[in-house]
Amino acid sequence: MNNVSFFDSDNDQDSQDITHIQTSSMTASASTQSLGFRLLLLCVLVMAFGSGCSTFNYEWRQTVKANPAPSDPRLGPWEGTWTSEPSGHSGRLRCLLASGGPTGTQARFRATYAKLLTFEYTVPLRMSSQGERQKFEGSADLGKLAGGLYTYDGFLSSTQLFSTYNCRYDHGIFRMTRPESRR
Repeated sequence: MNNVSFFDSDNDQDSQDITHIQTSSMTASASTQSLGFRLLLLCVLVMAFGSGCSTFNYEWRQTVKANPAPSDPRLGPWEGTWTSEPSGHSGRLRCLLASGGPTGTQARFRATYAKLLTFEYTVPLRMSSQGERQKFEGSADLGKLAGGLYTYDGFLSSTQLFSTYNCRYDHGIFRMTRPESRR
């Protein structure tokens, strides 16, 4: 059987040039595939974290529709803002207070930063009555990237919730009121 070659066996330079082009093409193709994979991965991450995969917003809206101001001032929905005192950064803040957890009351927060990024976390609160108001305090470790251990100290009435927060890198305030009914 005869082998057919497109290259003259005496011309090794042409063979090396073709091999170099094929190798460069494969490298460029692999590089393009790698870049495409990275972009796809970035899009998936942005969609997963940016789209609010949690049930918090749904539960918050359902609670507002059902009863925006329950008879127990410790429970139910709240909305307002958080403000960092050192930097002045601020954003939207929502909270669902519910009975349960190790201390008897849990606060589920959803905070917005730079109008795009959201962060959700739960804080067990210790409550004590002070006349018409409820005083509370609590703490939660939000992880190293978020600043570590946060402590909260505040009060709430049937219409207002106010709290300070402190962590290693930041401190500030939460100001919230009962949301309007959205039936």
